[in-house]
Amino acid sequence: MARYLSLFAFLVCSLRICVAQEASDDDSFQSQVAKTAVAKFDERLRFLDQKLQEQIALAEKTLRSDLESALSEAVEAKDFAEANRISALLDSKLKAFVEERTKTNPGTDGDEQQIAKLKEKLAELESREQSKPPIDPVVGRWDYSNGNVCDYTQEGFVVLRGKRIGLWAKVENNQYLVAFLRTFADGSSEELMLHPDGKHATSVSSKSSVQLKRIVQ
Repeated sequence: MARYLSLFAFLVCSLRICVAQEASDDDSFQSQVAKTAVAKFDERLRFLDQKLQEQIALAEKTLRSDLESALSEAVEAKDFAEANRISALLDSKLKAFVEERTKTNPGTDGDEQQIAKLKEKLAELESREQSKPPIDPVVGRWDYSNGNVCDYTQEGFVVLRGKRIGLWAKVENNQYLVAFLRTFADGSSEELMLHPDGKHATSVSSKSSVQLKRIVQ
């Protein structure tokens, strides 16, 4: 689209140069017919100039709308690198775009407000990501080798088949205490030792010792 608009602009300029060179002074024509022909041609060029500017303005408006949608998607997907790239492009075009629009519609600042809101949301999400505590090594899915596969969540829950059956808490480095609900295992507790490889663990209760294997998702 941009290539066609550039070619169109070049052709319009070329026509103007040719006319200026060959008929720089329409008073040199004595006949009214010739003068009218040149006047019509000039009017046609002005019309083409107007349409060209309209097409460029429409293309810029469409580009901005598409980029704003892309920025929203990047923010929602937490793709901060892409969001920053799109935001930088919008910033570089924003001033000229707003100036052009205020020539015909003074006081319109919807585009500035939209970009400001998206950038504010982006900054908020980045702040949340930075303030999040690191994921504990025990978080993940563990196979108890007895038919039970439990999820240890970042929030401190132990989940079996979609139901919370207990809580876990870190006691020391790679050592955890797991307390089960009364509705599961009679409310018993166990100690969990995470192995150095992070792929295995040992669960020790008052009744037994079980070797756990991490399931990589």
